[in-house]
Amino acid sequence: MFKPELWQNHNEYRTLVTKIGRRLSRNNPKYSFDSYKEESQKLLNLNLDALTQYIPAFYSNGGRPATHQAQILRSLILFVLLFNETKAHTSLTLWERKVLPESISLTVLIGCASTQELPPLGSYYDFMDRFWLAPRDSYSRSFLLPSGKNGRKPKKEIGADGKLIEPEDPSSITTRDIANSIMDGKPASENPEAALQKIFSILAVFPSLRLGLVDSNDLTVSGDGTAVVSHTSPYGHFKSEEG
Repeated sequence: MFKPELWQNHNEYRTLVTKIGRRLSRNNPKYSFDSYKEESQKLLNLNLDALTQYIPAFYSNGGRPATHQAQILRSLILFVLLFNETKAHTSLTLWERKVLPESISLTVLIGCASTQELPPLGSYYDFMDRFWLAPRDSYSRSFLLPSGKNGRKPKKEIGADGKLIEPEDPSSITTRDIANSIMDGKPASENPEAALQKIFSILAVFPSLRLGLVDSNDLTVSGDGTAVVSHTSPYGHFKSEEG
């Protein structure tokens, strides 16, 4: 169940980070709060409140209320931003069990006042499962690594021309299959990441358009993996102060 009153709004988050962060910076350099200036600036500028109008539909109408949802999302973002700078690297388990509990600075940056408030690992997976629109069974270990998958070498077949014949994979999808699906009115793909794309649009694309960081008159939209001009810069865009 999603309860708006349990959502940590952006003003609450900014107050927490500013108040405790200032105290950490002043009291002891070992907390290393100032070393995360770039990451903290990104999170402080990322207002998650617009999601409260979109994500409630992904929660049940009953049951235990979901807590720390904004903190979990910030934590996942910070996890990606720092993936090569902490001992967790790409391990979410190490991030939740080792990195965050040992750093009050990172704990504060995700929106928790103390390490006792950190959400458990299971809550991360519950959160992510809500927005991945595909059956969990297709990502289970038994499905991805069925018994005997690598145990027996495939039988080699030689054609009339003496060349090796590649065995047909019944699960493969050809361009003709995709074209036929489109002509039949079916979607080209199941698009299980649709909710994640919507979240990205709400949090990043639409605000960038409003701020003029992306030119709406010269906007390229692509969802098939094609390389396109993104109109962005690794150094960001600087907006002149309006006085």
